[in-house]
Amino acid sequence: VIDWTPKAIQDYCRSISYKATQQLTDLGCQIEHPDDRTHHLFGVKLPKHIDLKQLKTALQKQHIYVSFRGQYIRISCHLYNTEKDFQTLVNCIASVI
Repeated sequence: VIDWTPKAIQDYCRSISYKATQQLTDLGCQIEHPDDRTHHLFGVKLPKHIDLKQLKTALQKQHIYVSFRGQYIRISCHLYNTEKDFQTLVNCIASVI
């Protein structure tokens, strides 16, 4: 972490998640503004009409691991994640919405 620097880690996580967070917002999810949150760990408020049981099943089939907190999911990304991982997440959520 010292060699990578915390700023570089945040910048990387922001770069791989930025497009996905915009797409999720377009789908009706709510996410804090990028300037007001961390980028390695953040919450996504899901639309009220989404079937959480169906979403959990869809995520499991895609081997996507997030933490559910009521109507929110907590996303934690790291240096091994890629923009493609986030696109898979968006596609999965979109398929349930």
